[in-house]
Amino acid sequence: MLDRRVAAMSDFTEVFAHAAHQIQCAPVKITTNRRWVRLVGTRHDIQYWHPDDARIPRLFPFVRPFVPEKIGAGERWIVDILAQAQNGHNILKGVELFVPEKLYTDHDTYAHLAGYQIDRPQRPKPGADGKFLTPPEWDQAPNCYKCNVAFSFTNRQHHCRNCGHSYCTNCTPRLCQLPEYGFHNDPQRVCDACFVKLNEYKTLKEIIVYRKAKVVQVWNIEEHGRRYFRYCVFTTDTKWCLTDMKPTHADTATWTAFHRFSASLGHSYLKPSYPHPSLTITRNLSSLADGLQVYVPNRFLRGLIPDAILDEYVFWQETDDSLTGYLIKEIRDKMHTQTVIRVELLKDKNSLAAVARISRRPLRGVIPGVAAYEELPQHPVFLKKQAEVEKERELKARLARESASSSGGSSSVDASGDSKGEPVTPKGAPPPVPDKQKKPVRSSCLLSVVRVGDLITK
Repeated sequence: MLDRRVAAMSDFTEVFAHAAHQIQCAPVKITTNRRWVRLVGTRHDIQYWHPDDARIPRLFPFVRPFVPEKIGAGERWIVDILAQAQNGHNILKGVELFVPEKLYTDHDTYAHLAGYQIDRPQRPKPGADGKFLTPPEWDQAPNCYKCNVAFSFTNRQHHCRNCGHSYCTNCTPRLCQLPEYGFHNDPQRVCDACFVKLNEYKTLKEIIVYRKAKVVQVWNIEEHGRRYFRYCVFTTDTKWCLTDMKPTHADTATWTAFHRFSASLGHSYLKPSYPHPSLTITRNLSSLADGLQVYVPNRFLRGLIPDAILDEYVFWQETDDSLTGYLIKEIRDKMHTQTVIRVELLKDKNSLAAVARISRRPLRGVIPGVAAYEELPQHPVFLKKQAEVEKERELKARLARESASSSGGSSSVDASGDSKGEPVTPKGAPPPVPDKQKKPVRSSCLLSVVRVGDLITK
């Protein structure tokens, strides 16, 4: 059966909903930082990643230090707009900002900056006499302090050397040096909360400054499945943001207040983003390599796609980096016409930025054997394979007609090569008038679904 801590993660429950506790799995590859399993009968793979504390995103291409005293005249608007936001909301305190090597001018619509927010370690201070601190007493709780799993002969009890609480093996995988308690040589077992307090962390923040609107947005860069994602955590004006966040002003604030429409995602814009376990969910729509999709949690699309779309669709990333959004079950059951959202990236080789084109398309088929999302859009992989099948069928029909006409037989052959026992029309004669009682077979949605299903199950 699937590990309880994996089945309880929010990303897993969003995809598999109430069937999370009933899924069986088979191991594919187990390493130090990754546990890769395959879910039986669902075409899904799960990769559980342990947090990587040494992994820090790079600042490239932000290589030029942003020093207000040394900024040229063409970039003074960046200093003025950013200074108002920093003084009014106490954001980016202690963050050393960098900008790209290319200089901005008065004609640019926005400026892109980045910098690390450093969280200093909060270690216990020794006594005035310089002696070591006394380690905390260990509690003897029957259940894990974090996941509440009962201890047993196979699920052993461990203790955090910094706080003294009881944890299971899965909840205390980290080790840390504790010289304050006299442990100088070997690192000691600590819980995740204490590990965060005892170590220094760097969080990459990206800042976008709009010149005409005089708006500042702050984005967090977070590691998920050994990939980096950005999401908006603060804006000085919600009218220029695609996500809904909590207002920073009280409801009783006057309309003339400074940055009256500023909003934030809690206190995420002030606090760093600590490493945590992540879950990567993939599914295979066919036996082809192009049919692989990776689940993208909606929280990593906040600010990039409007919330009105994210509230109704869940998104999977294709092999070409495009996104396909499927209706959630609650909304799908109420709609007569099933649709999907396609997000296509229009990349520029000379720029690091990309423009996305979002379109709504009708569904074209069904994914058999997939419990989470049963609809299949007009996927390019299946359209290509379907075209190859149609071409092969037409070629077989043409060869069959040529063979029948050259042999002068008395039977005709249909597109599939089956004899119908009907007379063959002589060469050069006008085609016969079809019988009114017979209706020509046309390709319908049902036939398309059957053909797509055949392609998937191969």
